[in-house]
Amino acid sequence: MDPAGGPVLTEQQIRDQMPAFLNAWYGGDAVKVDAALAVFDAAQTETMVPDPDLRAALASLKGTNWEPQLTDFLAGANFNPSRYGGLPNTVQARSALEGNKFTIIVNARYNAEHFSRKIPLWVHEIGHHDAPNTHDEERTLHAIEALAWGQVLHAHPGFAHENTELTRVLNSYLLRFLNSRAKGSPQSEIVAPTGVGTAPGSPYNTTDFASAITQPAQTGDTAAPASVLQVLAGLGVNGTQYGPALDDAFENLNDIWLDDKTRVQISVLLLLVTVDEIAQATGLSQQQITDTLELQPYLDAIGP
Repeated sequence: MDPAGGPVLTEQQIRDQMPAFLNAWYGGDAVKVDAALAVFDAAQTETMVPDPDLRAALASLKGTNWEPQLTDFLAGANFNPSRYGGLPNTVQARSALEGNKFTIIVNARYNAEHFSRKIPLWVHEIGHHDAPNTHDEERTLHAIEALAWGQVLHAHPGFAHENTELTRVLNSYLLRFLNSRAKGSPQSEIVAPTGVGTAPGSPYNTTDFASAITQPAQTGDTAAPASVLQVLAGLGVNGTQYGPALDDAFENLNDIWLDDKTRVQISVLLLLVTVDEIAQATGLSQQQITDTLELQPYLDAIGP
């Protein structure tokens, strides 16, 4: 896989991209668009996030269910300013302890990727400002990273098939989470031991999302930031710390992240199910399915 190529955009070029993205992201709510732009322009945000594309991604959390994490990061009590840096190719971003605070470092391979791809990275990495880390913590944070990417694709379905490395990595997380379900259940969750597979037919298939995230090797409960617990509570997932109990609580995930119809739209977009398969299961025509589920923008994004 190759990351996005081309020149790294200037601050003004990124600032010029933001209104169109945010208008779809916020469903045309001009007040929310202006609020996010104000976060991008704020001196404190620039101090904490000098790179404009990372700052645009962070500002996009304003007015969403992820806003508590934005507030947490910008307060500066737990974090140093973020930056791009050299990381292994398999690591998209990392929260590293430097001094008595954590520094969010994004892989420099991705500095030409559209800023929207970094929204899920923020959601994940802001959740790390404690030590040590465990695979249960990673399962939770990879899950909410997938949820955030689902919201990006709902607003901009065309992004799913741009074929850059970071896009494909995020698609794979979302695909696996959507497919992580107890047998016969429509509800995606982290732990689904009766699941029929997160990527059937793939050598990377696992029973459920939890089985796909096995690193780091450490187990046990760890402290979870209050901002993450607040975000999760809004999603119907209640807990007091990272660990198996919080992973299990994802069985109560509500529709705030994406409603039923939108999850079908994203499933079609990611080629998990086709219009023909839905038509065969329901007895409706393909056109009726396309119209009822408002699938045309998602089908257009897939292409011929």
